Amino acid sequence: MRKRIFGIMLSVTLLTVLFAGCSSQEKKTESSSSNKTDVVTLKCLADTTPHAEILEYAQKELEKKGVKLNIVSKQWDKTWNEQVENGTVDFHYDAYVPYLDEWNKKNNGHLVSAGAIHMEPLVMCSDKYKSIKDLPDNATIAIKEDVTNQYRCLKLLEQAGLIKLSSKITMSNADVSMIEKYNKPLKIVAIDADVILNTRSDFAAYITNTNRLLEAKLDPNNYLAREKAENSVFGNVICVKKGNESKEAIKKLVSVLQSEDMKKFIKDKYKGAVLPAF
Repeated sequence: MRKRIFGIMLSVTLLTVLFAGCSSQEKKTESSSSNKTDVVTLKCLADTTPHAEILEYAQKELEKKGVKLNIVSKQWDKTWNEQVENGTVDFHYDAYVPYLDEWNKKNNGHLVSAGAIHMEPLVMCSDKYKSIKDLPDNATIAIKEDVTNQYRCLKLLEQAGLIKLSSKITMSNADVSMIEKYNKPLKIVAIDADVILNTRSDFAAYITNTNRLLEAKLDPNNYLAREKAENSVFGNVICVKKGNESKEAIKKLVSVLQSEDMKKFIKDKYKGAVLPAF
């Protein structure tokens, strides 16, 4: 009788252990499955330098937080705002707030900043002259043609002492007609930003962003004049459609991009050609 009772008890114990083992394995499987579904992939657009490089550096830390990035394109084109607006991608990283505001007005858009990450100062460069003093009379200077960038370019020319601007100039109305006075005879032409570097030999001087010089393997510190960066509104931001800035994955993204580690990375890698904007 005792042997029979002992046998029954042993069988029950074995069944309990087996069940517990299965249950434990099921929980592990569920946990593993849950972890997989918790990973959020953000589709994005980012210029190669420094934007995509910054995102790629952030990827390791983001993955610890359950966020992966899929950089769909590293070549800017004029559809990027539309792709964020219509939800084709989750964000783009290439623009600053005044530009987004201007685009929203013209296109009934809803684009906002989830956070500023870095700034690329504008610089006036020349392949022909070493200083502003060397620029000859009637020299031709190429600037960017879109209105917010024209504002920045004209402000840089004023900062350099070459022109005086009307007090009525704004980021919404800027063009060469807002120049009140030329301090020396100059010809200023506004052209597509994408062709400035390829046609730079046609001009006495040209204005572009430091990151464009980095991409072209040109020295961003070889300039005639450089835009002041202090308190600038021209920091490049994570651009999302309004409402998406509060999504958890976007907040995690911005927290990593605005970390002290990222600030050090930007300073060390770009040596002042690109500046943290946070």
